[in-house]
Amino acid sequence: MTMTANEGRALPFQAVHYIRKSVAYNTPGRTAGTVECGVLPNGAVVVDTVYKVVTAYNSGTSNTLIVGTTTDDNEFLTAIDVKAVAGTAARATTGLGYESTGEVVYAKITDVGAAPSAGEVDVVITYVLDNDG
Repeated sequence: MTMTANEGRALPFQAVHYIRKSVAYNTPGRTAGTVECGVLPNGAVVVDTVYKVVTAYNSGTSNTLIVGTTTDDNEFLTAIDVKAVAGTAARATTGLGYESTGEVVYAKITDVGAAPSAGEVDVVITYVLDNDG
């Protein structure tokens, strides 16, 4: 399957699709909200969003993760503490059932205090497409 820039992954058969992105303390654009996680294809319905802290962020006070689109920057993950203990993982309670019109998904981490010298979090957004007919 050939994909062009800003085109979401869309298999031609029924399957759960996903976007997965690792965001580390030194990922360019991390604090500006310009880390592109991937593209939700037109008509995609989000069925789950999970995150896992691989390595705890270590800034002075706090590190907070949000994940969303340009329309709503915390559509999928809202104020997640990534300064938490490594191995911390959870499901989001926001954005479930969201129907995409072809948006790019972005991640942003806000640091309070000294800039971190360590930290990594994985984000996974799963979605399905209406391709059964």
